[in-house]
Amino acid sequence: MPTLSDSFDPEVFLRDYWQKKPLLIKGLFRQFEDLLSPEELAGLACESIVESRLIEGSVTQNPVDKRIAADLKLTHGPIDEQHFPQLPEQDWTVLVQSVDQWAEEVNELKNCFDFIPNWRIEDVMISFAAPGGTVGPHFDYYDVFLLQGGGCRRWQVGERCSSNTATVDQAGLSLLAEFTTIDSYDLEPGDALYLPPRFAHWGTALEAGLCYSIGLRSPSLAEMLEGFSDAMIARADPELRFEDPQPQIPAHPASIDSSMLDTAHAQLLSALAGRDDFDRWFGCQVTQPRYPESIHAPDEEYSLEDLAGALEAGESLLRHPGSRFAQMSLSSGNVLCFVDGACHELGSEDAQLIAKLTHPDTREYGKLFRQCSSTSGQQLLLQLLNQGSLVLDAE
Repeated sequence: MPTLSDSFDPEVFLRDYWQKKPLLIKGLFRQFEDLLSPEELAGLACESIVESRLIEGSVTQNPVDKRIAADLKLTHGPIDEQHFPQLPEQDWTVLVQSVDQWAEEVNELKNCFDFIPNWRIEDVMISFAAPGGTVGPHFDYYDVFLLQGGGCRRWQVGERCSSNTATVDQAGLSLLAEFTTIDSYDLEPGDALYLPPRFAHWGTALEAGLCYSIGLRSPSLAEMLEGFSDAMIARADPELRFEDPQPQIPAHPASIDSSMLDTAHAQLLSALAGRDDFDRWFGCQVTQPRYPESIHAPDEEYSLEDLAGALEAGESLLRHPGSRFAQMSLSSGNVLCFVDGACHELGSEDAQLIAKLTHPDTREYGKLFRQCSSTSGQQLLLQLLNQGSLVLDAE
């Protein structure tokens, strides 16, 4: 299990750099060794259920006007395994999304970033790049840690971009039209580069190797407006409609009186202003799994007796690697448990259970089930098993 260097101070990082400015973190991990091989990553890229891309070609820049010229070819996975032996010795990279769902060691890597709420972490994308391999200069709308595995990769960092920054489409990739380097870093094994949202960056492999991109969820205002309003629409009482204020003869038959607008606006704001509704929706939204189709119910539904018997027989109760857990305490003392986009409210007597259930360090949930004395707590664990968020493993 990788461990953070003692020289890294999370409090200083959060105070001075988080979502403010980029930071090169030399030796973030002590004696870091790759968590899988390039061959294993290529094997994942060949699987139909895994999201992957292969980018071939090069990107150059005019030193005078800083304009970018790219000659890239993008292939979406699954990649034909016969294609890899035909690749040249340089100028290509393969990227595989959500490797944390397919490799336990990579999944555990996320726990090293526990100074950030774990529900913020989207996934761990891993890329292998041959010398010269690149995806070109671009920017993202989310925070990311770029952790270097074997090999060496140069990262050029530019200015903070905006939605108005000029980009060009190159083979389906959105690249910056121009790039001005502010800082340049050569990352070696265990080094990491933190980038806040929208900072321009351009990575190029100097030596063949892996890069682990720990990306964080960052819902846009538009996404929150759409999601929350959709949830409110689904719950809206059809009897609640616009009602006229004190009726008056209109000055003009087609006029919209300001008092009518005040009434409609106040009614709409009242529906959207419910903080309790928003809190519950937000918890559900940020725990939506990246690949919900990978989480499915078991072939046969378990009963409490079935679950107890399986644990007695030596099976382990584990979290599905694609599942997302979070919790929220209420002023009433009750606690909300969010799992894979659903909200479960339990009483204060189950607060300790929920704290352990949602903690990323929890490895085996059978002990929680055996130690749980409340019916509501056991029923929740059973429900999570029957929906696929928890799974039994006989090994």
